[in-house]
Amino acid sequence: AVEGTPCGKGRICLHGKCVDKTKRRYYLASANGNWGSWGTWGPCSRTCGGGVQFARRHCNNPAPRNNGKYCVGKRAVHRSCNVTPCPLTGKSFRDEQCEARNGYQTDAKGVKTFVEWVPKYAGVIPADVCKLTCRAKGTGYYVVFSQKVTDGTECQPYSNSVCVRGRCVRTGCDGIIGSKQHHDKCGVCGGDSSTCVKISRSFTKRSVGYREVTRIPAGAVHIKVRQHKPKGQQRFTAYLAVKRKNGDYLFNGKYMISTSETVIEMNGTVFNYSGWSQREDEVHSMGHGPLTEPLIVQILATDPGKPLDVRYSYFVPRKPEQPASDNTIAALAVQSHFPKWMTGPWFTCSRTCDVGWQTRTVQCKSGEGKLARGCPLSQRPSAFKQCLQTKC
Repeated sequence: AVEGTPCGKGRICLHGKCVDKTKRRYYLASANGNWGSWGTWGPCSRTCGGGVQFARRHCNNPAPRNNGKYCVGKRAVHRSCNVTPCPLTGKSFRDEQCEARNGYQTDAKGVKTFVEWVPKYAGVIPADVCKLTCRAKGTGYYVVFSQKVTDGTECQPYSNSVCVRGRCVRTGCDGIIGSKQHHDKCGVCGGDSSTCVKISRSFTKRSVGYREVTRIPAGAVHIKVRQHKPKGQQRFTAYLAVKRKNGDYLFNGKYMISTSETVIEMNGTVFNYSGWSQREDEVHSMGHGPLTEPLIVQILATDPGKPLDVRYSYFVPRKPEQPASDNTIAALAVQSHFPKWMTGPWFTCSRTCDVGWQTRTVQCKSGEGKLARGCPLSQRPSAFKQCLQTKC
């Protein structure tokens, strides 16, 4: 009915309701909207490994009326949940999402072939890292299966960032959104970089063919190797190459040069190689775990008359100090101080209001206060706890 139509004794139609006509001024007046209270936290997107959950509110306290302004601010907020690490399976959460697409594909000739799908990382632009892009294993063929991966999926391997609603959001090294924890140069979450030393050198000898640049020892972290153009030289005349101690090349071996970006996994260590071009020739380790076996860095030079400029750096564990004088007494002293778990202070809550997370460092240390091994995992104190602030 038209606004103001009588609908009963002393009542008229306003906004689809039959109301007392004395309420006309109230119903026709303009009023801005106001947020209602936050709802409860929804389900977690993951059962382990760091998922995401949301809480929502509505602009209904009251709702805007007669061209009144809508509420300003966030309709939904998110936080980390189920941050306990998942059991080690050798597969990432993104691996599992691609693997779920495995199955038989029929080609144009009607032939069925079983296809295994693995994540595609190399060549994916930053704006697309939160799409589910999978590559057919053993080929270069890939498919974007979904515009959004499941919330809580890492944006890139070891990136300290997760996808939330298709956007990449930073986390601390503890995997918690909003946390300020970060890895130190030694790869220790929440560390102070005191347990390692940096090795940084360059290789400039004229060469031809494959020539060893350096050997990077097991245990090294934050590995970076880059070829630079010597002063006055406009073009590269050589190619980086890296091989394992058994002679197998990670890339650019046997005079076969890779020109596309490649992500290489080797016994738990992941490397990103830029691919050779006149713009760059660089490789670096991804993540913060130590190298599990030594690597040999080489340069394949094509012009013995041209200078080279290869610069590399990495961090290695600091060597323990030698015992003072009496070795026997020092050894007994060390034996009397078995390693034990040591905890740091709780960091600031990840949220300023409502329920958030607090983290602390948990490290295995010797009686002398140095990082050690041998602490019982069953006795490891928790590095996380919830913190309840005032209601938002």
